[in-house]
Amino acid sequence: MIITGGASSGFLVYSYLLTDPNDAILIPSPYYTMIVHHISVFTENQSVRCSLLEQDTGKFYFSVEIFEREYNEALANGLRSRMIIFINLQNPLGDVYDEMMIQPVLGFAAKKQLHVVIDEIYSLSLFANEKLFESVLNFSIVDSERTHFLWSFSKDFTLSGAHVGVMYVGTSELCSVASEFNFLLTPSRHIQAILTSLLADRTWLRSYIELNRL
Repeated sequence: MIITGGASSGFLVYSYLLTDPNDAILIPSPYYTMIVHHISVFTENQSVRCSLLEQDTGKFYFSVEIFEREYNEALANGLRSRMIIFINLQNPLGDVYDEMMIQPVLGFAAKKQLHVVIDEIYSLSLFANEKLFESVLNFSIVDSERTHFLWSFSKDFTLSGAHVGVMYVGTSELCSVASEFNFLLTPSRHIQAILTSLLADRTWLRSYIELNRL
């Protein structure tokens, strides 16, 4: 696990670590537009929109088929897909993707040897009447070496200015390389100490999470 300078820094590290120039990154659309900026700062890769919109119904669906379709389209256009990125809970739709929806995507990625980065930056920000959130960290992962996690304090704790995030990188080898690159992106020890103290107060933490779901 790596402490980095927020989710933006996490995307910088993952894209640099896992892709080469002109590689395709599959992203379900609509998405938070700054992702495209973050993943292309150090690597001139190609973001590929995988539309969640089903034209016949006008509704948005997260499914493995949208990734299969755009993977094949990118391949036909001479692009090598290397990674899938998505946010759960989805931004901007707010949809919650459970394990039954995500596992087929992870299976497809494993078959094609694609890395998957799942950003769970809104994981504590559901209303109480919504279904419970399931973190990928609790899944039985078919390809754990290519499945990666990202979270930040900026949304769930409304601490965008803190610029502190957490990455869980699939292998110790990748984690070691990511740590070297992440050196300049690591938040100060002072802010880390403050947030460590905040998380250590379990009574306050439980109260805050419950209040945040009202």
